[in-house]
Amino acid sequence: LSLIKCERPDLVIAEGGNLLELAMITRQVGRKRMVAHLHMQTECTPQLEALYGSVFAISHFVADAWRPVSPMPVHLVRNCVDTSLFHSGSEVQKAEAQTMRRQLKFDSDDFVIVFCGRICPEKGIHALVQAISCISDEHIKLLVIGSPFFEAQSSSPFSEQLKRDAAQLQMRGRIVFTGFIHNSQLPTYYRLADVACFPALWDEPAGITAIEAMACGCPIIATRSGGMPEYLEGSGAILIERDKKFSSEDNFSLAGSNLPLLLADKLLALKKAFSQNPAASKSYICNVQAFSTAAYYRSFYHSCLSGGSNGYSSSC
Repeated sequence: LSLIKCERPDLVIAEGGNLLELAMITRQVGRKRMVAHLHMQTECTPQLEALYGSVFAISHFVADAWRPVSPMPVHLVRNCVDTSLFHSGSEVQKAEAQTMRRQLKFDSDDFVIVFCGRICPEKGIHALVQAISCISDEHIKLLVIGSPFFEAQSSSPFSEQLKRDAAQLQMRGRIVFTGFIHNSQLPTYYRLADVACFPALWDEPAGITAIEAMACGCPIIATRSGGMPEYLEGSGAILIERDKKFSSEDNFSLAGSNLPLLLADKLLALKKAFSQNPAASKSYICNVQAFSTAAYYRSFYHSCLSGGSNGYSSSC
């Protein structure tokens, strides 16, 4: 509070966490200067509505969940990636990716699928592992990048069970687990892959890894999940309809779901399409600059200045 009194900010932006914790700051600066930056689905309660004058949301999906009783400016401020890092790559960088591909023991005629994200049930990685086990083609292989919680956690009961389930496929060289890879190194891994797959079982608020992969020129297969379709719109990404309402209560169990088979069918179809027409893989496009840090800054800045909208406005 002493800092707030000293700096007298024009806006105070709450970045996640417990949004109710800023009540004392609201009393100091006033509700109109308070902004809730929503990175997850958050339902507006009377208590929150009394604390915040406007909202920044990372997707329409997140914005639509807010629903205040009184009119309130809601601004769409989409996530971004560092496009100076995540891009299709120079000839040297593409050669480095092929070297990494060989180091991971993938052959030139392998069809490599990359999954990048937290190794947890809501991300659907177990559905993708099951999909690979359904495919008899030994040249379709999976590269799994990530850990249960970034660099801070390298193992969990779920990740250990996943590796046990994948043990036979690992022995045959069809699945490679890298563990956590620093963000600065990820472009090389995206560039070596033939396709990236994000089979989220929960409702992804946005999905930064999908933007990273697209920016590196990697075609995408994903489930139709939360705000993910908004970010993939116009890219040619293949979206799979989930055939079951997954929930954390059943630990996102795949029992009764055909999702692994649906994933397997799409992966086989994509491999066939690319083998018949190698240039087809280049038809998957991404408007990289729409997700650049410069675009993010402009969107964020204009949202701060405006009481209206920068492309999305809702009185909910």
